[in-house]
Amino acid sequence: RDADDRALAAEVFAATDQVRSQALLDRLLTDEAVTVRRAAVRAGGRQAGTQMLERVVAAVDMPETAQVAEQVLVQSAEAGLPAIADGLGSTDQTAVPRQRLHSLARVLGAIQHPKSIDLLRARLDHPDPQLRLQVLRSLSKLGFRAKSIGEVVTQIKSEIGFAALIVSGVQALQTLEQPEEAKVLQGALEAALQESRSRVLLLLSLVYDPQAILRAHKTLEERAVTQAAFALETVDSLLPVGLKPLILPLIENNPPERRLRDWRAAGVQTPALTIDGLIDMLLGDQSEVKYSPWIRMCAIYVAGTLRLEFSLEHLQRLRTASDPRICDMSQWSLQRLSPATHAPGERDMLSLVEKVLILKSASLFSETPDNVLADVAEQVAELSFDQGESIFNKGDHGDSMYIVVSGRVQVWDGNRLLNELGEGDLFGELALLDPEPRVASVKAVESTRVLRLDESHFRQILAERPEVPAAIIRVITRYLRSQLQRNASWSAQMKASDTLSGGPISPQPSDSNSAAMPGLHKRA
Repeated sequence: RDADDRALAAEVFAATDQVRSQALLDRLLTDEAVTVRRAAVRAGGRQAGTQMLERVVAAVDMPETAQVAEQVLVQSAEAGLPAIADGLGSTDQTAVPRQRLHSLARVLGAIQHPKSIDLLRARLDHPDPQLRLQVLRSLSKLGFRAKSIGEVVTQIKSEIGFAALIVSGVQALQTLEQPEEAKVLQGALEAALQESRSRVLLLLSLVYDPQAILRAHKTLEERAVTQAAFALETVDSLLPVGLKPLILPLIENNPPERRLRDWRAAGVQTPALTIDGLIDMLLGDQSEVKYSPWIRMCAIYVAGTLRLEFSLEHLQRLRTASDPRICDMSQWSLQRLSPATHAPGERDMLSLVEKVLILKSASLFSETPDNVLADVAEQVAELSFDQGESIFNKGDHGDSMYIVVSGRVQVWDGNRLLNELGEGDLFGELALLDPEPRVASVKAVESTRVLRLDESHFRQILAERPEVPAAIIRVITRYLRSQLQRNASWSAQMKASDTLSGGPISPQPSDSNSAAMPGLHKRA
């Protein structure tokens, strides 16, 4: 039957007898169509039974249904807490899916109840640093207050130790002869360092003036240079003397060697990591819980790019990891370390990390965090076109964006050449935001590789990752602001010229490419 009919059936089952409808809803929760699964989750939430709420909790494990399941659990409020507690499992949570832990921690932050606070506090020392960050954000939303600094000082010291390890890793990467080869991993570690700073400031906000601490936190996150000194002074004035040598090196914007020197002077035991030691730390047996999937993917990428032979054992083991992205990246790096496995003339498929780097170079995604772009990269298709082959024709339905990976393409309107694009250029991207028939044709000038992102996948990403639309809005806003400033400057010049010449002058044509946002003027 049609997916729309099955989704409607889920809505009907929600209003029927629970015993009769549960089996049917169970079937719809595993339906092949995402729309049907989401409808079944919503229907399950409207049935007050604990069993159905348990099924809703299980639905947060899948990215396609996680957002809907979170909304349903928030709406269930106190009634959903027993199912959430069961879904979180015991405090030893290494067997609980990562996605579930993060989703349920977010949900608890929206349910005002003492049990929500108890469930969150039990996970303040979880080994997953990103989960700890979400737990602290949720506790902050719930208005939780610690009784004294002693209640959180152990967590603060643990966070400082973790941050010092990350900084030592950044320092090791900066010693490379070709640091560009590992820039993506350095960026991932620097993002982890910012998250560590956030966790420490959130811990402090549980004890001291939360408004002052959180205001300083926001200023530091926005990297507002003019206000950073005031934010640092605010935190410094609130800290007890004993914690200043530990916390100030984390929030001050100093180079790695200065941070590490200050921490070691304060008694923080931090090893001086080498490149081998860093990769071993990020890919070791306990790394799956301690470091984000994106950091580990970047470490695997560096191991293959730098051909670090010692990492072979790690890479072989990670070929069977539970995360398919880790498996694929490990296979990609193993091929770099064992080039004999390639058939003559065989061309490598791009790794997920390489796709992220290509997306990052495009203006539309330039403000999107790398770890979020990893979700976008999973949805792009890698395509190849021979010389003279059409990519699409004028009048075709526009429902996808393309980025040139290698080669060249030309944009034609009939017999008129409009543009020629090369490596890193975008075309057709407005179809993601406003699908319309193509107004031009695009064909390959030579053997060309492109990445294609379809509109349906893009909209799914927008729904699941709010960071993507927020980043795109920043890019477009910056472009519009520059256009307004340029127009204002041109208007002022015209008025000045009019005053000097005694009469109006005609505006001169400008180079449209110089003023346009890169990529957006290349719609095809």
